[in-house]
Amino acid sequence: MLFAAAACVAPIRSFPVARPNGRFAIILTGDGGWRRVDDQIARRLREANVPVAGFLVPDYFREMKTPAEAACALEETIREYGAKWKCDRVILIGYSRGADVLPFMINRLSPSARARIDKVALLGLESSIDFRYHPSWIPFYHPREPQFPVLPEAQKLRGLNVLCVHGEKESDTLCPALAPWATILREPGGHHFGGRYRHIADTILGAP
Repeated sequence: MLFAAAACVAPIRSFPVARPNGRFAIILTGDGGWRRVDDQIARRLREANVPVAGFLVPDYFREMKTPAEAACALEETIREYGAKWKCDRVILIGYSRGADVLPFMINRLSPSARARIDKVALLGLESSIDFRYHPSWIPFYHPREPQFPVLPEAQKLRGLNVLCVHGEKESDTLCPALAPWATILREPGGHHFGGRYRHIADTILGAP
């Protein structure tokens, strides 16, 4: 399938390490861009010699994308940074909107790219998502974007090593629905997990 070249290029923040251990991570941010949650998780991963590519979700989805176009951008990021850091395996981490779009993207990867996935971590997974970002300060007159249900796509991740993280005060989390086959981590607080980002990173690194 052919896409406009820009659709397959993600805005990335690059965080290399001196001695990669064969794995690298891609963190898909929430609507706030690169924030404390992403930074703290990336810092802990880098301490474990896991370099990180930060996929800036609000920048990428400022223009409407299709799930297939978003998957193309993820696949190109896996290819480019896997080659750059000489890492064969990738950890995919999504927070908030990044978590919601990530199953759609994974399910549209080529078989060879999907085979490189070491782990998937979905942080703050919710029930529906659209594929265009509007900054919160934009007035209400913007039309509502079409919403896509997340659960059917998340269920297709069965067979991968999936961690789903939710705050105990999050009422709309999808994580319990994945409990029969995914690892579920319940943290204090709401959508920011009581700030326990380092603990979440340790779980990502240590989960089987």
